[in-house]
Amino acid sequence: MRRFEVAAILDDAWGMTRRSYWSWWPVVLLAVALPVLLQLLSGALSALSANLDIDFLSVVFGFLAVLVYLAGLLVSAWMALGLIRNAYHVSGGGRPSVVLLFSLERYGWFLVAGLLYVGIVVLGLFLLVIPGIIFGFMLMLFGYSLVSGECGNGFAALGMSWDRISRQFWGFVGLRVVLLAVPMALVLLGALVLGLVGAGVFGTMT
Repeated sequence: MRRFEVAAILDDAWGMTRRSYWSWWPVVLLAVALPVLLQLLSGALSALSANLDIDFLSVVFGFLAVLVYLAGLLVSAWMALGLIRNAYHVSGGGRPSVVLLFSLERYGWFLVAGLLYVGIVVLGLFLLVIPGIIFGFMLMLFGYSLVSGECGNGFAALGMSWDRISRQFWGFVGLRVVLLAVPMALVLLGALVLGLVGAGVFGTMT
């Protein structure tokens, strides 16, 4: 079993990001734009339905709004799987690809595992909060387990996520802490800089 080193992982991730930075743009833009467009269309149809005076047309457009909204959720899951697939591909030395983004391989199992994941986490949060956080943390790699090809179904992917994180638990905790702490530190630094700039500007105006 390889030693889990946070610094080495972050260094490798930074190197892969630099190497494939521009290739990520069309992939990420498409992954964000498609679900957003469908949700906007759903909102427009819902608003149109609410403003129609003809009951039949109002019901029809309302029904279409619901269908488009559900399609947006399914597309969001599809794009999430595509981004995970691309990330796994890049980690193996490849480059991001729109073709990989739209691949439907294991999409059905991703939906099943995703619904189970959400259900388990919500139930855990509802019961005692802490179990929900633990399950959310331990099962969060199920998508990578699926796209790696090592799991034949969504249930096995959830199990593999639990197994992989269990074996490197404290290293993975450290990685998550770093990933959370860095953005927070940048936000605080930005707020401090803006505050100092504002104070300087105010001082020159008195």
